[in-house]
Amino acid sequence: MSKILPQTKKIFLYFYSEASDNKYKYLYIKNFISQNKYGIISSDVTLKDNNSLFCLARILTNSFYKLFYKDNLLKILKGEINDISSLLLPNNKEISYDDLWTDTVMKFWLDKLSEQIIQYDDIDNVKIFFIKMSLIDTEKLNSLLKKINFKYSFIYFSNDNISEDNLDKESINILSKLNLQQVSTHIKSTEDFYKENKGDLYIILACKVAGENEKGFFHFPSLFKGIYRRNKEDWRYLLVSKNEFPDDEMLKKAKCIIIPGSDLSVHDNIEFLRKTEKYLFNLIKDIEEKGKYPHLKILGICFGLQIIMSGFGAKLNKNNWDKNSRFGPEIINLKDEFWELNYVKKSMVTKRKSLILTEAHSEQVIKYPNKNNNYFKTVGSSDACECEISIDKKGQILMIQGHPEYSPGLYMSSSIEMIMEFSGYKSEDINEESMNEFEKEYMNREENKNSNYNEWRIICDSFMRY
Repeated sequence: MSKILPQTKKIFLYFYSEASDNKYKYLYIKNFISQNKYGIISSDVTLKDNNSLFCLARILTNSFYKLFYKDNLLKILKGEINDISSLLLPNNKEISYDDLWTDTVMKFWLDKLSEQIIQYDDIDNVKIFFIKMSLIDTEKLNSLLKKINFKYSFIYFSNDNISEDNLDKESINILSKLNLQQVSTHIKSTEDFYKENKGDLYIILACKVAGENEKGFFHFPSLFKGIYRRNKEDWRYLLVSKNEFPDDEMLKKAKCIIIPGSDLSVHDNIEFLRKTEKYLFNLIKDIEEKGKYPHLKILGICFGLQIIMSGFGAKLNKNNWDKNSRFGPEIINLKDEFWELNYVKKSMVTKRKSLILTEAHSEQVIKYPNKNNNYFKTVGSSDACECEISIDKKGQILMIQGHPEYSPGLYMSSSIEMIMEFSGYKSEDINEESMNEFEKEYMNREENKNSNYNEWRIICDSFMRY
């Protein structure tokens, strides 16, 4: 495993099935419009994709829509779905980035990809994913799909019948780096590993209201797993509003707890927020004063920083969208002490006076906890916020007011209207034409072109692991 978090530039996906002889078969796909040979699902990872899982969910949604959704393939083959065209997007039209985040199929794939799927972590900045599916009759499926002029056809290949004569260049290139026999061994060993629950434990501890949007607008499980998760790791999503807090057994096993952003405020009079403050207060006290859980790291992001600080008595300004809000790139000025941190050194990120980070918050710490309760110190600040980067004295806690998990493209694709309003646009002037013009101008700004989001991700990954 690479010690430095790789920047994934391309993804590949294998659907695989287990045959009656216990051997694996791999589903290959041919596009009649652009291909005369079979390949596997693949895509470049864009700035708007933000991470490998978002990219993969987008491709599966836009290319196949409800064809692979739940049990639809089996229902088609059983004759339970007669109108196959109703499962596909009309006229091969793709769903825009803005609309993907509320699409049912996109959410389905984000949930599916957040499970303990199998992956190759990095082969020359490429990630390869494997999703298990029921064995299907591809010949019958192709015959049915041909009747509606669907542009794809499917075929299974295995170790016994794979041939480069049938494959496109990308698939041949992948097989030159790993053969299907190695893939089969990798899949089997990973499946066994997950059954035995051996992997390093990482916890996303979210402060969200239980219900329809409890995973967050950006689907927190796939947001963080798509950036940081590696094969044979156990990532869990816990919701404090459901009273899901890591117990002692989990804390002894966990390598890191990530407390992400939230649409809530620490000033909200909500019982589970007060319980979260108390839980984190006691946990951090145990770490700092009793030396418990010396292996455990805590990464607080945006609201995560705020709820930790609030629990220790820090003062935060109240939500005022006009005066206190920060949306977009921010220059974070970093002290020499930051660059001397062991995990920052191990990240191999080049030392400089400042790094650019995406911000999205309307509250911030304006006064630190009193000295009796203060284990923290600031090592990074901006013109707008003194407490941008805070650490503890043991090196087990890292708090970031901004969002290393957001690329400028993701932020723009999902929040363009809000960003335009904060940039001075009137709501009546926001339309498709003005949004397209603003997006081009915004993404060409120097602070976005020079964003250091990937360096921040590398630093966070180094913090969590080493």
